[in-house]
Amino acid sequence: MENSIKKNGFTLGIIMGVILVLITTTMYTVDLSLFTNWWVGIVNFVIIIGIAIYCSITNKKALKGQMSYKEAFLSFILPIIVGIAIYVLYNIILFNVIDPEAKNVLTENVITMTKEMMGKFNVPAAEINKAIADIESKDNFGPLSQFQSYFFQIAFYAVLGLLVALIFKTPTSAKE
Repeated sequence: MENSIKKNGFTLGIIMGVILVLITTTMYTVDLSLFTNWWVGIVNFVIIIGIAIYCSITNKKALKGQMSYKEAFLSFILPIIVGIAIYVLYNIILFNVIDPEAKNVLTENVITMTKEMMGKFNVPAAEINKAIADIESKDNFGPLSQFQSYFFQIAFYAVLGLLVALIFKTPTSAKE
């Protein structure tokens, strides 16, 4: 039983990773400013959650409707771990090997967006300058930042997965 959960998780995780890589590649080739659009994060979130829930549904059907909490959690989190790992590795290669200059352009886009957003909220100039200095002092697209982001994302989705597993697990009275 657990082998089918792992197999489905890895397969759907690879599919998720490929989809996220294709989206990133499309944004990279079309316009780098797309990386700073808020809706891109929402699209990625919906794709990640959608594939993870689809994996949970598929595994529950494969297990004939009988799924423990552990199996439900693994069904949700495994494709996310695999998919986001592929996505992060691709981003590291893209922004640090293939085109390191792109991360400078993206950082400038983030600075511009930050100035505009903070200006709309009438944030004092000193705070805007501090926020910009923080952005400039970090390499948000470097390998270390990307790996940190990966682990924070996995932690976030794991908490979400704990909740989703409650929905997909078979109640104890139904197992007996």
